[in-house]
Amino acid sequence: METPARQQVSRQKKMTKQLTGKRDDTPFHSAARAGDLKLVKEMIAENLGEPAELTAMLSKQNQSGETALYVASECSHVDVVKEMIKYYDTGDLEIVEALMEQEMDIWRFRKPL
Repeated sequence: METPARQQVSRQKKMTKQLTGKRDDTPFHSAARAGDLKLVKEMIAENLGEPAELTAMLSKQNQSGETALYVASECSHVDVVKEMIKYYDTGDLEIVEALMEQEMDIWRFRKPL
């Protein structure tokens, strides 16, 4: 078990990593992290004519192994996640949508920090 001092250092490192961009986020990751739905839509629209480029943008991972979809989900940007999943080639879209609905219910009852 970590000591409180070590936990604090760990949290500070994580926050520094998030704030300084050491994750090597792409501009798409940054838009997702910020919850900028308008910019996410614009970036997707710019790549709609190039399916390979769109797929590359959607699947690109930062140094932490996170896709922009993961980042948007982690930050609870539901509208951004809903927009992004429209462009994923997945046979399990119904499962993703069900999880999204469940997540919204969870956040509705979540106590503020």
